Amino acid sequence: MSRCFIHLSTILLGLYVLGAISSGRIELASYGWRTPLALFLFGTLCMWSGVAAATLFRLARNDRFTVAIEVLVRNGGLALLLKAALLPSVAGVANPIGDGALYVILFYVGVSLGIGLYEVTLKRLKWGVLYAER
Repeated sequence: MSRCFIHLSTILLGLYVLGAISSGRIELASYGWRTPLALFLFGTLCMWSGVAAATLFRLARNDRFTVAIEVLVRNGGLALLLKAALLPSVAGVANPIGDGALYVILFYVGVSLGIGLYEVTLKRLKWGVLYAER
């Protein structure tokens, strides 16, 4: 049952990202390439720091993977909630700080979903450093 909710929450987060970007509220080209690159590197660093911490505590292979994915995706929902509470959008009023925060949050959620799906694929195919048969 929990697997069903995990899939559902992943789909809903992905739809939220696509809906916000396709609505035209966020102009992707206006933010340049440095922010997406920094967010991708941050997501990758978060994932591998989770792997390192789990390895340091000598967790089993599946537990290391779980910790790494949890570290990667845990903050997306909280960030959206905080953005909505602290930087609310008002129709017809420009809010560049709120729009910038929303861009960073949505891009990080999208990056974390992408990295998570990539790692799940590697795990299922048993490829890569963490998942190869020994």
